[in-house]
Amino acid sequence: MPNIPSAKEEGLADLDLNVWFSLFAPRGTPEPVARLLAQKLNEVLADPAIRKRAFDAGALVVPSSPEALAARMERETAAWAEVVRAAKITAG
Repeated sequence: MPNIPSAKEEGLADLDLNVWFSLFAPRGTPEPVARLLAQKLNEVLADPAIRKRAFDAGALVVPSSPEALAARMERETAAWAEVVRAAKITAG
């Protein structure tokens, strides 16, 4: 889209915006079950055909762990909460 300026051109050079997807289990899922789900999901995500299909669709596969997901969610929540506060965004 040649007539639309990039985020950098608009003065947002430090913008760190990514779309990501995760698999969640219901609250209260026993830890061994959650770990097994994470292990099996990472096995699927290691399959070259799956990785290629995701890449061809514009996605980068990054296997993870429950701990890494929790840490990312903490960082994302803190960062976006600050944006919401600064922009004075309210519900409804």
